[in-house]
Amino acid sequence: MLQNTKTLRRVGGGAAVVTVAGLLPLFAASAASAVTGSPQFTVDPLAPGAISRTTVVFTTTTAISSTNNTITIKPTTTPGPGFMFSSSANAYTVNGVVATSATGGGAADAPVVITVSPSTVAAAGGTVTVVANATTNPTAGSTTSVTVATIADGTSLNSNTQTFNATAGTAPTVTQVNPVAVPSAGGTPVTITGSNFSTTGNTVTFQPIGTTTAPVATVANAGSGDGTTITVTSPPLTNNTSYDVTVSNGMANTATSATSAADQLRAKDNLAFIPLVPTRALDTRSGFGGPRGKVQPGQSVTFTLPPVVPAGATGVAVNVTSITPTGPGNAVVFQSGGTAPATSSVNFVPTGTDATGNFALVPLNAGQNTASLTIRVGTGTGAGASDFTADVTGYFTGTSFTAPANATGRVLDTRPAPNRTGNLQGPLVGRATFPVALTNVPTGATAVALNSTAINPTQVGNLQVFPTSGAPGDIATVQYVPGLDTGSFSVVPITRDGSGNASVNIYSDSSGTVNVAIDVTGYLTSGNTFTPFNKPGRVLDTRQAGGPITPGAPRSANVEGRSFGTTAVASGQATSALVSVASVLPKGVGNLRGFPTGSPVPNAATINYFPNQSRENFAIVAVRNGSLDLAADGVPSDATVDVLGIF
Repeated sequence: MLQNTKTLRRVGGGAAVVTVAGLLPLFAASAASAVTGSPQFTVDPLAPGAISRTTVVFTTTTAISSTNNTITIKPTTTPGPGFMFSSSANAYTVNGVVATSATGGGAADAPVVITVSPSTVAAAGGTVTVVANATTNPTAGSTTSVTVATIADGTSLNSNTQTFNATAGTAPTVTQVNPVAVPSAGGTPVTITGSNFSTTGNTVTFQPIGTTTAPVATVANAGSGDGTTITVTSPPLTNNTSYDVTVSNGMANTATSATSAADQLRAKDNLAFIPLVPTRALDTRSGFGGPRGKVQPGQSVTFTLPPVVPAGATGVAVNVTSITPTGPGNAVVFQSGGTAPATSSVNFVPTGTDATGNFALVPLNAGQNTASLTIRVGTGTGAGASDFTADVTGYFTGTSFTAPANATGRVLDTRPAPNRTGNLQGPLVGRATFPVALTNVPTGATAVALNSTAINPTQVGNLQVFPTSGAPGDIATVQYVPGLDTGSFSVVPITRDGSGNASVNIYSDSSGTVNVAIDVTGYLTSGNTFTPFNKPGRVLDTRQAGGPITPGAPRSANVEGRSFGTTAVASGQATSALVSVASVLPKGVGNLRGFPTGSPVPNAATINYFPNQSRENFAIVAVRNGSLDLAADGVPSDATVDVLGIF
């Protein structure tokens, strides 16, 4: 049996854990339950800086009633004031189950009565653990005793006096909210990252910004287990309204988290693409998200999508990067459980320190494993192995994004048989426009997601893929050099002729020839909120103003309040943007990272660069308060950002 008294000196904060014991009975209804042990305070290491989270443990030797399960906890503090317990049922769990109700509390040393589900404690003896949150702490150096009783007969268990140095709890801090925008109807998982969250109970508040007409919404959460991450389901919110997402941890002497740009969330009606702060899901160099080590030719690596991507997602946006390959090759990313398409998502060559990334939209089929993706490395003579990273930037819902009808998605390959596919034979000459027929285009499709590859070019050049109703512009889809196969992602509006046949155009500005392969990865339908621009617009060029981007000094690019061709983007319209990001002749190695303004710089590269090379990659980047940010990691680099459309 434990001793009746014990003194604990509190060091650096922590929650109190009270073990209640004694030989007095805990009555419920007509049956008695023998309770053994005696109270004891210890420190909860998961609650730095707060002592208000108190765990009460008692052990029974006979059954507790299945009809009248109420427990009273009463602290007595000298000189006081002492514990003030919460009157919210959410603040209490019994054997891991949230209490049915709670009454009392609300004043220093006031008793609180907790009602619990019969199934929670109706057992023939065993340990009962009550986790209770207070809202204030005792004064430093106070002496506190805790009494536990049942409301059924008021009989108290033996109590124990403890002496400890009370410290004020620390207010929570929110550093990131993901996604950046959600459908206003509610029901979307929202992951909140920060510090000093309660591991057992938090209140998340959605506070409208700049308006008094939108209601404030609150969501209770049971806690994260580590005090740094919690996930809630978004409540119904008001369309076209931004919210500060704040957290109250229910701990002693603490307030709600302070507001900042990083905690802002926007609500939009009928939002089909849910934009995320870029989230790393895989890095084979360290073994994060999957096995450690290079993926060999003909082999695969599977990684789990982050929890913020729900099971009902119909497509996912991901940037896949090949790092230091041992030989030339390619890899394709696809939904786990499916068949690997005979196409490529990223092409790579060995240069010793090279990293080549490409963006992809991957359809998700509910009949397969919607929680994970697979990267498979291609085979062939001299094919190399490679490390990979994968960064998720958003997901689709509903029928807004659909997979191609044919298994491979390939609509064009100008190489000779057996590769020949589509309506063109190559190699294609430069400085000429060619139409590419799209087959099996679903009804209602307004744009197509493509991966275009320049194969065996004879001269340096740029390949453009654009609507057949338009003309070549200033933005390259693929930049290529002789001797290398180079691919890149794009989203292109679909044009139909009088017979309903769909197509896109391709154009090479090279003086040489090039073969071209084009793979459809999916279609955006009329139910999507994507708005393509008939003329893409440059929103950032550091050569014109500001100079190279340096680490620790992100540069902002405004997307709203301006026109792109004939499309005007109003304030509050954009939740994410389809962009082309380019590094321009950097002097060393590094990467650029696109992310929503106000968020911390993510551990996810949009494009990797190397000395004296200009590189380009497409991406969908979340927009907050009308703008997105671009940060550099490594040697400073000039950069450009062109916007091709918005969601």
